[in-house]
Amino acid sequence: VGKEIYIYFGKNIPTYTKGRIYLSQFVTAEATQVPGIDPTPEDSTKETIYYGYIPQEQAATLNSAADITLDMITAAQSAGTVWMVEGTSLAQSLTVPKYAWMFVALESDSTLTAAKDDGFGSQTAFEGVNGVTGTTETTLKFYGEFTLVSAEQKLYVTEGE
Repeated sequence: VGKEIYIYFGKNIPTYTKGRIYLSQFVTAEATQVPGIDPTPEDSTKETIYYGYIPQEQAATLNSAADITLDMITAAQSAGTVWMVEGTSLAQSLTVPKYAWMFVALESDSTLTAAKDDGFGSQTAFEGVNGVTGTTETTLKFYGEFTLVSAEQKLYVTEGE
C-alpha cells in the first residue's frame, strides 16, 4: 500500500540508482523514494487528443466524422460529450448514445492512430473514417463512425505502425 511500480522497456530504462530493485526488464520503486519520475518516455512528445461524440442534435448536419468542426468540438466539450487530453496513448470507455458521431481527433501530423474495441477485447478500425484530415476548417485527423444504437464503447489511441 502506498507504493507505485514503474515499468521501463528498451532504451527508456534509467541508469542504476541506489534504492531501486532492478529485475530483468523492469524497475520497481516506492514513489516516495523516487520523486519526479515521469513514466512517459523522455523522447515522446505529448499530443492533443480529442475523443467523445457529437450528439444527435448537432450530428444531423454531418456526413462524416471528418466534417466535425472546431465549433462543434468546443460546444461538445462544454456539454460534456467530448474531452481533450494531452498524451501519447489512450484507452477510454464511454457510453455513446444512438445517432451520434463517435470520434477521435488527432493533430494532422500525428504519428498516433485511433481504433475502437471490437466487442471482444481487440482493437479494430472504425467503420467510417480512419485517419482522414478534416474536410472543414479544421486540420485535425479524424477517426470515427456514426452510431445506430446506444452502447458502451472503448476507444484507443496508440503509436502508429
